[in-house]
Order: sequence, then structure tokens, then C-alpha cells
Amino acid sequence: VYKFVLSLVLMLIFWFASNATHIGEIKPVLFIYTCSIYLALNAITLFIVLPSDKPFNQNQLFFTFIIDITAIVLLLDATGGIASGMGILLVVIVAASSILLSGQLAMLIAALASIAILVDTFRLITQGYLTTSSFLPAGLMGVILFVTSFFIQNLAERIRNTQKQAAKSATDLL
Repeated sequence: VYKFVLSLVLMLIFWFASNATHIGEIKPVLFIYTCSIYLALNAITLFIVLPSDKPFNQNQLFFTFIIDITAIVLLLDATGGIASGMGILLVVIVAASSILLSGQLAMLIAALASIAILVDTFRLITQGYLTTSSFLPAGLMGVILFVTSFFIQNLAERIRNTQKQAAKSATDLL
């Protein structure tokens, strides 16, 4: 639901409040296409795939997070890169992946998101949209993504262990 609402809100902001914001300012065509495709994929997932009562496996979840990273980085690119502040949306994706995926896959998501931000920053610098000083916030965002993944994984593991202990205690009492 979050991704569907996010893509819908970004599209609405672009169409109705783009004068007040910088969303999609640098590359509006890329923003429109990316946001439209992301909205369509999220609508399909929300209204067709999720109601099927068939849980996603690790590979499907990984692929979903890769699509999310790709879409957010393209939207980030169309909006002005790391300086736009939209990179913070990747923290939500990394946090979700750290809860739902196993340790190595979750760290891989954080690594891919970090690399994508750095590559996008480099590309925007070579195109003249950003200066080299943009590498510092891009690098810091990468560090934030890894720290988020690490801490959320530890928290999720503690919660899983507590649930197992509670279930075991409940069966011992019966």
C-alpha cells in the first residue's frame, strides 16, 4: 500500500504542485515515465498479486526491492539527484528489505542502493547538474543505508527470537 500511495502522491505533486516543488524539474519526461510505470506496477501488485493469498518467496521479494530501488533512483535522477532529498525514500526500502529478507540479501539491497546513488551522482556531475561536492551526501546516504540495514536486521531477529520463545512458553504451559 505504501508504494502505491507514494507513487500516486509523487505523480499528483508533479502534475498539480510542480511550481511549488522541484519534483521532476531536471528531467520531467523521465519522471513522468518512471512514476507512471512504478504506479502501474504497484497497482498490479496491490490489487492482483497480494490478494491471491500466495506469499512471496525470497527471490520475488528481492526482485521487488530491486524494482523499487531502480524506480526511486530514476525519480531521484529526474529531480536533481541526492541534493533533492528524495534519496531518503531508499531508507524505507532498505529497512523493509532488512525485515523481510535474510541477512546477506538485505545487505545486498543496501549495497545496490548505495552503488545506484553513487553512480547517479557521478552521472549528474558529468552532465553538469551537480558539483563534485555532491559525492559527500551521496556517500553519507550509502552509510545510512548500511547502518539502517544492520540495525533493522538485528531488531527483526530479536523480535523473531522473542516470538519463538513466547510460542514455546505457551506450548509448555499447555
